Amino acid sequence: MRSFRRVLWPALYVALLFARPALAAAAPQSAGADTLTVVTLNLWHDQHDWPRRLERIVRELGALRPDVICLQEVLQHATLPNQAETLAQRLGYAWSFATVDSVTRVKRYGNAILTRHPVLDTGEHFLRPLDDYRVVARVRVSFHGHVLDVYDTHLHHTREGAAIRAAQIADLRSYIRDTRGRELVLLAGDLNCSPDTPELQALSPEWLHAWAAVHSGRFGPEAATMNPLFEPEPRQIDHVFVARDSRPVFSPVEAKRLFDQVGPDSVWATDHFGVLTRFTIPPVLGTPETTYAQHLALGRAAARRDERAAARHHLREVDAQCGGHTGAQAGLAALAARDGDREQASRWLGAIARSGIAHAFARDTSFARWADDPTFAALTTGFERNAQPHTTSRVRHELHDPELLAEDVVYDARGKRFLVSSIHQRRIVAVNATGRVTPFSVPGADSTWGLYGLGLDAARGLLWASTAAGPECDTVPAAEIGRTAVVAFDLRTGRVRRRIELPVSGTRQVLGDLCVGADGSVYVTESLGGAVYRLRSGANALERLVAPGTYRSPQQPALAADGRHLYVADYSRGIGVIDLDRGTAGWLPKPYSLASGGIDGLVRQGDRLIAIQNGTAPHRVLALDLTPAGDAITGWQVLEKASPRMGEPNHGVVMGDTFVWIGDSGWDRVSDDGKLASPAGATAPVLMSLPLPARPLRSLGR
Repeated sequence: MRSFRRVLWPALYVALLFARPALAAAAPQSAGADTLTVVTLNLWHDQHDWPRRLERIVRELGALRPDVICLQEVLQHATLPNQAETLAQRLGYAWSFATVDSVTRVKRYGNAILTRHPVLDTGEHFLRPLDDYRVVARVRVSFHGHVLDVYDTHLHHTREGAAIRAAQIADLRSYIRDTRGRELVLLAGDLNCSPDTPELQALSPEWLHAWAAVHSGRFGPEAATMNPLFEPEPRQIDHVFVARDSRPVFSPVEAKRLFDQVGPDSVWATDHFGVLTRFTIPPVLGTPETTYAQHLALGRAAARRDERAAARHHLREVDAQCGGHTGAQAGLAALAARDGDREQASRWLGAIARSGIAHAFARDTSFARWADDPTFAALTTGFERNAQPHTTSRVRHELHDPELLAEDVVYDARGKRFLVSSIHQRRIVAVNATGRVTPFSVPGADSTWGLYGLGLDAARGLLWASTAAGPECDTVPAAEIGRTAVVAFDLRTGRVRRRIELPVSGTRQVLGDLCVGADGSVYVTESLGGAVYRLRSGANALERLVAPGTYRSPQQPALAADGRHLYVADYSRGIGVIDLDRGTAGWLPKPYSLASGGIDGLVRQGDRLIAIQNGTAPHRVLALDLTPAGDAITGWQVLEKASPRMGEPNHGVVMGDTFVWIGDSGWDRVSDDGKLASPAGATAPVLMSLPLPARPLRSLGR
């Protein structure tokens, strides 16, 4: 349902128009507090009988099953497989390796992060000064529906190198500020200095030292992490920190050393003692408000006034809160170009390019200074590639009528027919196996207006539809504009059996898109005000699940596999999720590279979502891989984009391993006042058939 939310991602000056309050991530999760366990351990590369040390490390970490493991001094060479990869394979963890060494080198040395939770994003950064060859690893993890950013590093090692460490910590803080999200943030590693040193004290305003919090600031010999067999002076140089502004607040409740005793086979695990920290994370209650929309509005205003520092601040906040936002990235690239900052301009453009979105950045004359730069030439090529068609669908049925303004489609297996809603003509049409189009409902029957979302309840012989009176209809009494309802048609006769109208308010309302649960409950979005409603099976009134303004422009909902959570495509930002038991709402965590705005149609197929994205350039059909718990998006794939019959695509329906979707819906011919233009030669809607590939396997190692 689109006439109320026209936008092309990532066009900054359109993308920054959204000004509704937004939400923090609050996907499916347990009712009580979660416990997060983190271990940091310097592996001591391959010193002192690595094969025997490996067995001890695997045995003890396997028993502990920490959520995150941060490793330093990780080595690989011609006769030694990457130590982090070996540990990850033995433990059954995902892993990410960061190093300053080129991939062409046989010997590589660095840091690694292992996790038993879904990985959303990874990264690395070479710390300044570059001639000390230090790196920080970054992994973004979906932890029970929360977004957790983990940073792992290993700083300069000499006692007299405090100034070098201070410079590295300053660069580290800057990198974290630029790349972290706005939920849970951890920093761990071998920092080669004690908590009381000036260089480490620089972290205190922003970071809580987990050991100090648990042990009331005591750093005696029992806190030392250097094995006295190898360094007699007791020092704690291995640390775990949590960002003080993490939301929700997560508190360290345990901090202890690991591997601080010789093993039964007289083997020490490493020359360091590991550190284990446990945190409790409270559940998200209610609907937490963030400043996403306010930052968008402030960033837009500052950019127009050429107040660059303020605009940068607000747009970076948008990108961080959203876990990647191509509109904000486009604005940040433009600001960097105005400043002549080549590194930042290419960084932000690169982020957009990796999202698969097309962006004609060269139209901004601020980028002209790099017209002959190979990096920007490559970006131009990448954006051109993003705009190219990718066609896997075939035409299944032509609908022949360019004035339908087709919105949604379902498949009636018993009747062997598709049912397609028409907003403009205020009716539903049936399309049989041969492509013959016949009326299913009569325009205006039982006070139906334009027909929007459809949901099939085959068990009860019902077809549910949402209907709304608006200028998109071919005719509607002026006094009825703004009214909206859900109706149930008899699947066999097409007659209306039930009708439940949303009470009239002082503003126009549109019950736009819906889905139906196995128990017959109907879930429907109100696309103008931002509320979501449920009509329980047999009920006579709509029950509000989330209040108006909760989402900016909610589109098609889809039930999670557990039946207890509802995904909601929000056109302005991404995919929301509602806990139906607790009545809380938030955002589904996603990979940073996924541009998730502009999604209109959304259906679930097993452990993935199929999305119709008609608010981006180019328009796309996406497959979004979910975690087994359904609490985060872990990967994405473009199934179709910019194909000849795509036009303005709309909703679709999954039929086994096929996705049938509406192409050339007609929404590109709807003007800002809601009127449908039908010039000579206008293209009629079409049903497209797309074979769904098997879920791709993704390697999480680097």
